[in-house]
Amino acid sequence: MQQEFDLRRLQLTELQILKDVADFCDSNDITYFLTAGTLLGAARHKGFIPWDDDIDICMDLTNYKRFLKLSQKLPSVYYVQNYKTDKKCCYSWTKIMIEGTTLIQNNMESYDIHQGIFIDVFMINGVADGKIRGAIQRKALKIKKCLLRKFYLLEAKNEKPQLWTRIIPELMRRPMISFLEVLSSVDISKSRFCFSNEYSNISMADIFQSKDFLPDKKVKLKFEDQKFFCPQNYTSILETLFGEWNTIPPIEKRITHDICFIDFENDYSKYVKH
Repeated sequence: MQQEFDLRRLQLTELQILKDVADFCDSNDITYFLTAGTLLGAARHKGFIPWDDDIDICMDLTNYKRFLKLSQKLPSVYYVQNYKTDKKCCYSWTKIMIEGTTLIQNNMESYDIHQGIFIDVFMINGVADGKIRGAIQRKALKIKKCLLRKFYLLEAKNEKPQLWTRIIPELMRRPMISFLEVLSSVDISKSRFCFSNEYSNISMADIFQSKDFLPDKKVKLKFEDQKFFCPQNYTSILETLFGEWNTIPPIEKRITHDICFIDFENDYSKYVKH
């Protein structure tokens, strides 16, 4: 089902989600930051990286929890997707998705969750201080990954997850994941370093100074036709993420997501194999 699609139309559709989410955050005193390739796009291109196909924002623990608590007040066109709202969702972060659209990545055709056009919302998680607390955080993250990605995602790909995850009853998995999230979450105001909750293994994550993601450390940068909040120390963050971030990479190193199919007008349920 591999398909050519209008990249610019996808970018502008995602941009509208970002505008609505940013307005919602501003109205509810929620601090967000552009992050990852979206932050790079703002700093280097004043908009999308020309070949990029998604938008990423992040929030610290306090703002992320407040955002989720109030997210039902977002415009009704949006679906808030995470493991608490979508039964078999394997992501540890949240997607804000447009209802009535389809975006399916390769090898996800059999994954029976909402698969629409979206932006990602990540939590910036503190790295736990202290040997014991740090060990608890790392173990909780590892088990949470097994219960999320190594069960639901593998199941969608018709692969067998680890035995111990298969013997845990379905009704127990979600409460366990919620408990593990509590154990692994650390407010950045109480830690020196932080990472994105996209990663369930701290050793694989890019590590930042927690102070750079505090709510009072923000500045607005132009992204397309509007300005959005970014970390004040964005150049240092971009150096950690991308090295020589201001240099345009050669064509062979321009990374995009592996999108299989997009429909701007019809719901994913028309295409996902149940």
